[in-house]
Amino acid sequence: MISEPSDDALREAKSFRSTCSLCHSIPFREELVEDALVTCSPYSFRTYGISVRMDTTSLKKEEEIVVKYKITDYITLKKALRSHFKKKLSKQINGKLEVVRPDINIVFDFSGPFKVKIYERSYLIRLNYIKYLPYSKVNAMLCPVCNGRGCAKCKYTGRANDGSFESFLIYDLPSLLNSTAPRLTWALRDIEGSTISGNGYTVYLDFRSVYDHLRAPLMIPQNPSAGITVVLSQSLYCTAEMVRDFKIIAKVELTLKVDLTEDEIRMRAGNGELTITGIEGKIWKKTAKVLKVKVIDNRAELLIEVDSGVNLYSWIGIKNAPDSKIVKPELFYENEALLNRIDVLNVEDKPVRIL
Repeated sequence: MISEPSDDALREAKSFRSTCSLCHSIPFREELVEDALVTCSPYSFRTYGISVRMDTTSLKKEEEIVVKYKITDYITLKKALRSHFKKKLSKQINGKLEVVRPDINIVFDFSGPFKVKIYERSYLIRLNYIKYLPYSKVNAMLCPVCNGRGCAKCKYTGRANDGSFESFLIYDLPSLLNSTAPRLTWALRDIEGSTISGNGYTVYLDFRSVYDHLRAPLMIPQNPSAGITVVLSQSLYCTAEMVRDFKIIAKVELTLKVDLTEDEIRMRAGNGELTITGIEGKIWKKTAKVLKVKVIDNRAELLIEVDSGVNLYSWIGIKNAPDSKIVKPELFYENEALLNRIDVLNVEDKPVRIL
């Protein structure tokens, strides 16, 4: 156990005993490599890792030998087996062996009945979208069976399949990708250096299993649900750290139901600072400015600039803020204006000051 045994030494050892009481003659079992090749064959990957899990009896026996013979410099059985399988598989797998975050990890599991398991790296898809109408459904309702706690009916997501954008991502997209339901993150802040577009919160889809990573973003339709258009679909090979804000400039067209002048609308906007309160009491300071106002008869056009995390509809006053956050003040009160259209003109991908 001072150094890793050579292939010749292993072959010679085989002639002395049919089954080693410590390693169970695993290195001589060529079918284990075949099992690994068959198990990983359905996957599309560029990098792979190799891991070994041992049963507690073998680990305990190895520890007893080390203590009994006072061995201080040795290669563990687990490490030796990993090196053995690495050498065998590298000759037959068309991919690069990688220790840190490989696309798939091939696990030789000897902790119970032998199995070769494949674990895929957590795979991230980042989406930006435009919400065209204030009543376009983005978030799904709670699952009526478990009331949001998670059950087999809702794939343990707690969300209902109700035609919303969220339920499309949970139910329909995984079936297109032959994958498990993703974990969704609706980000108030986005990853550094990213390209931003749209007026909805960036959503991250964290898949635990995707058979073909290269096809995933291509299979997301442009119009997945009513009133929603996906404007950016991006594959990520790293964990998203929400580290920056961004600014959105949009043009808003309204029909006024009461007489309001351009000066009155500007006055309501005030200094443009908003307070957003989350459900757990966290408070964000955001800005929202009216850059231009044009009123002709009963029609109004506004050019506005808002920080990410500001719900445009809630701020304008056309739709109540969702339960997850409170946005104040509103430009228009109830029944004062009817929203006709919001056009996102530009997204400034530069960090803004976070108070």
